[in-house]
Amino acid sequence: MKDIWQGLLSAIKLIVTFDKNITEIVLLTLYITIASTLVSAIIAVPSAIFVSLNEFKFKKTIVKLTNTLMALPPVIAGLIVYILFSRKGPFGSLGILFTPTVMVIAQVLIVVPIIMGTTINIINTKGKLILAELN
Repeated sequence: MKDIWQGLLSAIKLIVTFDKNITEIVLLTLYITIASTLVSAIIAVPSAIFVSLNEFKFKKTIVKLTNTLMALPPVIAGLIVYILFSRKGPFGSLGILFTPTVMVIAQVLIVVPIIMGTTINIINTKGKLILAELN
């Protein structure tokens, strides 16, 4: 138990003293999170608006697929990205497997369905309310 407390106190000390390594890790995490969220929003919001406001052959399939992908475990997204960018994968020649760029790609795979599904739901719900008020 003594080792756990010492480890906890050491961790707190590193955070409070703004250790260079901890600061770099936090900034990298913020960069990856912000970049992936922006890229995801740029992809998902226009797609959701298009799907919500138009009638076409595969609309129900896209909505069902989006809802299914909202439950995509991060481990599966990581495995997909690893397979794609590993040395023998289709994009392995790029040599960017363990870089922030690939981390952003993995998070985009996770976040796009969440933003798209939520946006479709909001447009369908609020759109009906607005149309009801106009009539």
